[in-house]
Amino acid sequence: MPSLHIKLPENEVGSFKHELISLIVQGKMDELRFILESSKWKTSHPSVNKIHNAMFSDTAPRLPKRTTWDRSIEHAKQSKGGWALSIMQNFLSDNEKNTIRQLAINQKSTVACIGSCFASNIARRLIALGVNNTFTLRLEEAVATPLLVQTYLDSASLPSNQIPQWAERFSIHPTTVPSILKSASLLILTFGVGYDLVDKNGNLVISTTNIAENIQKGEWRFELKSPESHAMHIEKCVQIAREINPALVIVVTLSPVPLSGMYGEKHVFYANTLSKCSLALAINHAKSRCDFVYLPSFELVVFFSAMLRNGLPVWGADGTTRHPADDVVHDICSDFLTLAGFDNQR
Repeated sequence: MPSLHIKLPENEVGSFKHELISLIVQGKMDELRFILESSKWKTSHPSVNKIHNAMFSDTAPRLPKRTTWDRSIEHAKQSKGGWALSIMQNFLSDNEKNTIRQLAINQKSTVACIGSCFASNIARRLIALGVNNTFTLRLEEAVATPLLVQTYLDSASLPSNQIPQWAERFSIHPTTVPSILKSASLLILTFGVGYDLVDKNGNLVISTTNIAENIQKGEWRFELKSPESHAMHIEKCVQIAREINPALVIVVTLSPVPLSGMYGEKHVFYANTLSKCSLALAINHAKSRCDFVYLPSFELVVFFSAMLRNGLPVWGADGTTRHPADDVVHDICSDFLTLAGFDNQR
């Protein structure tokens, strides 16, 4: 049996200590663990909970704009609306919710989804829910970085000799993107990867011809950009889109889909953590300086769906372990449309 060290306050060593010793002697470790975990003496340093108790416990003063993890989960479980809707309503600011409500999306609304494979998933769900004029302007999932999205949006600035590479990479003519954005009421930008594919000089690589060979030779590499670098490109994406259509409502999401792989010393699991953290920080930086709505799709899928969907599978779409289940994305999109006042009869 492993050793167990218990330190109790000196003035509380009576019957409580004897009860613990009795349980240890009888080998009733589950009962012992329950008592310790439900007791204020479960740690030899009771002060570790002082900050939580002073600020976030039920008896603590109600500080302005206070949110707690457990209470937010319980509120979502008790909500009569959709599980994702409850989180969105608590997560979004009043101004953001008003911006979304004023969209008044209907069957004739035009929506553009640009970014990673998750953007394609969102678009498919919106169409299935009745928003028929939803366009997917998808980038490759492996390199859906802020800089690549910016390049995608700002095709007018491309040198003429790069336009063929651009068209081949994105399978769409450069003039198509601005024409769709001009008629759209909503743009959903999904950033999925924090690593840019760059050449030796750090320039973005547009062509993907012989990509494996060029990486193996050291001509190209995947470079993790800083959050501030990503933030500047996100701001530029918003600026370009608004120059095309000043009335456009822009929603930014962080894709929950992890990297499919990584080349180099870092394992794909760790590389994915760095990638998502860099993008999350970048979105936060950019949001403090320009106007868009951040929809917590990443948080909804990664943190909340497993807890709020009664144990239903979260992952596994398309036979992979990386893509969220279709019904998870369906719930998120459906609840977003509810927030946006969607009426599929209009």
